[in-house]
Amino acid sequence: IILRNIPKTAMPADVRRAIFREEVKDVINVELDYQRFRPSGRAVITLSKYDRLKENIEHLRNVTISGIQANPSTTKSKAIPAAPSRSRGVAGRAEAAERGVLLGNGPSAGLSGTEKMVTIWGAPGRTEPRDLAKLLINYKVVKSTKAKPDIHKIPLPDGEFSMHSRFIVKLESESEAHRLVRDLHRTRWVLAGLSRSIIHARVIY
Repeated sequence: IILRNIPKTAMPADVRRAIFREEVKDVINVELDYQRFRPSGRAVITLSKYDRLKENIEHLRNVTISGIQANPSTTKSKAIPAAPSRSRGVAGRAEAAERGVLLGNGPSAGLSGTEKMVTIWGAPGRTEPRDLAKLLINYKVVKSTKAKPDIHKIPLPDGEFSMHSRFIVKLESESEAHRLVRDLHRTRWVLAGLSRSIIHARVIY
């Protein structure tokens, strides 16, 4: 089930509370949907059984989140973007980023281990993962077996241009991911000389 009109500041827990309040049955998963690592205003609800689908849709018509009424509809699983075949682990995410298939679309932005994943954007376009690693030296970033930080630059889609760059970073815990976002969001990039870039950070749910 796709639930539309979700506030872009909502978290999965907000959606779960709202749907359980309306006694929606057989829910096994709730994920936020993303487009280029930004919340799309939709949530994907997975049910364990098809039997109560119509009943659940009727219950979902009563769902409100932050005073906004949600709009449910059914969809086939094939219509939902799948995660890249290799997006798990440091090596898997690195390979997916290099192949240009880590686009940040679909449920949980196509990533595993969400709520420990942070997307950071706004740094100068030539910024590389090693530059960001210097900025994040005081945070507990996951490292590979070769001690390489789990920081990956996201290539732009073909034909697009930007003065800024985007990264994904995996932290060791959810609390560390939230600490990074609190500290870094809407601060100035400090490793780029005279650059006045404002960087942004958001936890992926």
